[in-house]
Amino acid sequence: MADPIQPIQQPLSLVLQLNTPGDFPQIMGMQDPSNMPDILHFAWLIPLDLAKGKLLLTTVYDGDFDIYLDKFLDASHAQFDQLFPHLKDGPKTPCLENRQSFHDYVRKNNINPVPGTFFSAYPRMSVTAIQSC
Repeated sequence: MADPIQPIQQPLSLVLQLNTPGDFPQIMGMQDPSNMPDILHFAWLIPLDLAKGKLLLTTVYDGDFDIYLDKFLDASHAQFDQLFPHLKDGPKTPCLENRQSFHDYVRKNNINPVPGTFFSAYPRMSVTAIQSC
């Protein structure tokens, strides 16, 4: 039996805990999907428990994780500077001057999928290659 293909893409599932659960409507107004970096397939928020202010920011990316995080910051720093103060133990702002704080926060709050459950329709293609098709 052949070994399964390890996809180029990787999931990021970042658990966000709001300081105040009632801040969710304000946070939803901060999103600007037009600023997504080219290594990002897509991103979305999933309410895990809105009554407790718990959200999941999910993305799929390819390439080096640290480069991805820096590109995400570069593209969305204004939104992140508005979001981070609403997060429990959130990264320092302004985020462009505190990149390591963001990297540390993501690594601490990222949850990995159950092994063997992440599926990619194009496991051997980068985002750039997929977009050029």
